[in-house]
Amino acid sequence: VRQTSLSLFGMEYRTLITFDAASVAELLGTPERILALVRLLSAEADLLEQRGDREGVSHRLGHALALSRHAQAKKATPEGEALLQAVSDRLAAL
Repeated sequence: VRQTSLSLFGMEYRTLITFDAASVAELLGTPERILALVRLLSAEADLLEQRGDREGVSHRLGHALALSRHAQAKKATPEGEALLQAVSDRLAAL
């Protein structure tokens, strides 16, 4: 996840999950890049879930949901909407 973040965004993953979603969305710029981070956050949530880290899962999915909303606000797409709904559903199931 960390290496992918560096290669995709040129930024440390930890930085991207520490700042608020609005600031991160602004840094990343395009909806495509924002949704790429949402996918990374979701993948990390899967790993954290396997370890039983519910708090980590909740944090990652909450951040992913907020970023999804920013991506959709910039440019609504069916893919973005589906990802937003999937993250929302996972978060609600916790």
